[in-house]
Amino acid sequence: MIRAAIDWGSSRFRAYRLNNAFEIVDTRDSATGIKYVAERSFEDIFRKQIGDWLKPGDTIILSGMVGSQNGWVESKYIPCPAYLDDLGSNCTELILDDLTLQFLPGICQSSPADVMRGEELQLLGATESHNSGIFVMPGTHSKWALMKNRSIDRFHTFPTGELYDLLLNQSLIGSLLTSNSWDQAAFSEAIKLGYEDSQFLNNLFLTRSRVLLEQMHSSSVPAWLSGLLIGSEIREGSQLIKDLTKKIFLIGTIDLCEKYGSALQQLKIEYQQISSKVTINAFISIARQMASLRE
Repeated sequence: MIRAAIDWGSSRFRAYRLNNAFEIVDTRDSATGIKYVAERSFEDIFRKQIGDWLKPGDTIILSGMVGSQNGWVESKYIPCPAYLDDLGSNCTELILDDLTLQFLPGICQSSPADVMRGEELQLLGATESHNSGIFVMPGTHSKWALMKNRSIDRFHTFPTGELYDLLLNQSLIGSLLTSNSWDQAAFSEAIKLGYEDSQFLNNLFLTRSRVLLEQMHSSSVPAWLSGLLIGSEIREGSQLIKDLTKKIFLIGTIDLCEKYGSALQQLKIEYQQISSKVTINAFISIARQMASLRE
């Protein structure tokens, strides 16, 4: 039986327990993403998180960075254009005692070189209501994907979330932060600057110099830095996709989508936020597909 599906990313471990009717009957969510796994103790974390769900002979579906070179088992990539309905039939299998683990593939493209792991699952879930269009998935590594008839035609990655974390917590640019309160005016001003001005590196230093010259309060640093990075990402994404006459579909956590939605609205770019349940929908779809292939 396909007992569970796991979205195991860089930061979080999210598991969904399935019953015989492919319904979600339990969930687990913990801050045990692969970057926190010490000495490759993936099996220990796996069994600690969902061991009480499992029975001999069960199959578990895994997606995300757990299938990367830094993860438990490196699964294959499907090259673009990538038909999303092929995900379930291109898994990499690991037999773990009396369990079968199926690691879903990632997506790659050769020019420009790019890869994704985990976001393809969100896109599959989104195709239930929208099978074509421009999809933006904010996160540690934000993805902009052009979809055509349930196929990923091409995509582009922006390390926006990773840069935000590094700059805010491990650089002189963010070191002047004294208290963390959201300044919407600073966010909006930085969105405009990031979107309209291509001098990204020079603008980054404004985060520090404006505070030193008392042109901005230190508590505004997170909002300013976030706005500058998101505005720059939207500018570059717009240039790379080259078709913003279409509506943008946002997929992601509520707080990130609210920030990106605010920025897109300010820039007069039409968008629609898609339900965060798309990953669950995709897992259920793949589990049904796998079960039907076994019959």
